[in-house]
Amino acid sequence: MDPATGHDRSAELLLRAARLKVQHPRQVLFVLGNHDVAQVTGSEIMKGGRGVCRAFAAGVNFAFGGEGPEVLSAIEKFLLSMPLAIRCPNGVLISHSLPSPSRMKLAGTEILSRPYRDEDLRRGGPVYEWTWGRNQTAEQLDELAAKLGVEFFILGHHHADSGFEMLSPRGMVVMSDHEHGCIVEFVADLALTAEMVGDCVKPIAALGASA
Repeated sequence: MDPATGHDRSAELLLRAARLKVQHPRQVLFVLGNHDVAQVTGSEIMKGGRGVCRAFAAGVNFAFGGEGPEVLSAIEKFLLSMPLAIRCPNGVLISHSLPSPSRMKLAGTEILSRPYRDEDLRRGGPVYEWTWGRNQTAEQLDELAAKLGVEFFILGHHHADSGFEMLSPRGMVVMSDHEHGCIVEFVADLALTAEMVGDCVKPIAALGASA
């Protein structure tokens, strides 16, 4: 949010990320999240008393004027090009979330290997369930690991006061959008386990101080 104009400037961050992807296509990867799904389906997410999807669209229209609708259309295509998950050579799967355990059968795993359809993005559709799921269990992670050939899950979407939280020996949640935000630094073709991951978690604030 721009303090001077009151307009949302999230699109600027998205454009910066897109430029990095163009410059470093093998190093910069995206995964689809629940806010992206809400944006492309015309749904709404309320935060701090405001609708963030409407604010995003208003910010784009303010920044690009008459070209705003064209830019929003391009952004929607870009968002829909993002995969639900990335599996690294070492078996680490990175995803915004996983389906809630009670909705795992509804969501399935087929969506990980086929293009999205419009109905997939609505509540009850697999894309929706894979991006909005919460309360994952150790048993669910074990079952998915066996089915997908995954060794360890790195997820977002959940709040973690310290910036990260272990869900089970199979997975963790990482947050980057508050003052204790963290990243996980690892080599994608070397093993990563729960015992090792603590050494790989880096507070974003510390990275800025050392830069």
